Amino acid sequence: MKKLKHLLILTLVSIVSACSTLNPYMEQDEHIATADWTPGDTEKAAAAIADKIISGKKLKAYIEKRPNGETTLYLAQLENKTDRSDMDSARVALNAALKEKLLNEAEGFNVIDPENKAVAKEMARTRGGSVRTQDVIQAAQKLGADTLITGIISGDRHDVGNKTYQEYTFDLQILETKTTKVLGSAHYSVKKQQKAAKIKW
Repeated sequence: MKKLKHLLILTLVSIVSACSTLNPYMEQDEHIATADWTPGDTEKAAAAIADKIISGKKLKAYIEKRPNGETTLYLAQLENKTDRSDMDSARVALNAALKEKLLNEAEGFNVIDPENKAVAKEMARTRGGSVRTQDVIQAAQKLGADTLITGIISGDRHDVGNKTYQEYTFDLQILETKTTKVLGSAHYSVKKQQKAAKIKW
């Protein structure tokens, strides 16, 4: 009987330990994950978005007609419309990863540094924290870009059963700066579990 009791206790300890390992973000008080954006998430998002940009038929046709078959692209910072501050640094990392992929894994792209000070100064003039497309276009034109990528990151939380999910959605547009004609778009979303399943004893 003692052995059975001892075995039962060990089993319960193993279950609790396994649950903690499966959900490293669990907070002791709320048992809710922070669902932080990770470098791995950035790489996956950048790869998926870059693939959609590169394979866009309108953009391909536009680049082929350009002198030397190349576009000078300004990669604007995406606007963070989530309530998560960690996405502010994540969008900078995403831009850097996108720039690297477009330069190294695609042909016909000359990408302007997303951290260019002239553009940062232009963006600082916007009011209320929102970025107007026209301001981005003007900043891109000043730097000699004929195309630009702009977009937003939005977020949503929803429950499925006893689990809560944080969903991140990226919506990007590729525009010609001279005409503001849309040359392509990229949509990407990722869902991260935010709440651990409750254990009933």
